[in-house]
Amino acid sequence: MLVGASPRFGVPIDAIRRLWPRLMRARTLMIGCVAGEGHLDGDEACHRVRAEVLASGIAGHAHRLGAQLIVFKEFPARYRSALDCQIDNGFTRIPSLPMTGLCIDYASFDEYTKRALNSATRKKLRTKFEAIERADPLEMSIINDATPVIAQVYPLYLHVYERSKLHFDTGWKSSSEEINLPTK
Repeated sequence: MLVGASPRFGVPIDAIRRLWPRLMRARTLMIGCVAGEGHLDGDEACHRVRAEVLASGIAGHAHRLGAQLIVFKEFPARYRSALDCQIDNGFTRIPSLPMTGLCIDYASFDEYTKRALNSATRKKLRTKFEAIERADPLEMSIINDATPVIAQVYPLYLHVYERSKLHFDTGWKSSSEEINLPTK
């Protein structure tokens, strides 16, 4: 809860948390999309029924996970009537800030680099593209289930997490133990 607070609060909060480690922390169950809008699956006729099924079971699921807070993240207004059943189950609707959009109005990547980037940045890009040309080719695959490669993916996630200035709970401690991931 305090992650977004001013850094000047960090030292006193850290000192207090040595005595009360869970102060101002709440395990949260997020429902939606990490990097964009949340959506209900299926056609519009099914949205209300699916939302009611979700409403009837989500509190119990959150309780089993130890989550004190349930957040339906960034569901567009068009789902409002379908999600009204959440209010009947004790939820509250709170407006959020608008989603961020970025208009990249360029006909091509070359036009973007010429119009939007300065010469120093363009030079750095050319250097990087030349290094890519000399490197071994990258292999890419699209998968729907990360389970077979989670032992490779999760350490990369932790590396990014550790480099980040803002640290939310990784939420993986029990899961990483279950799949025997390497720990630090």
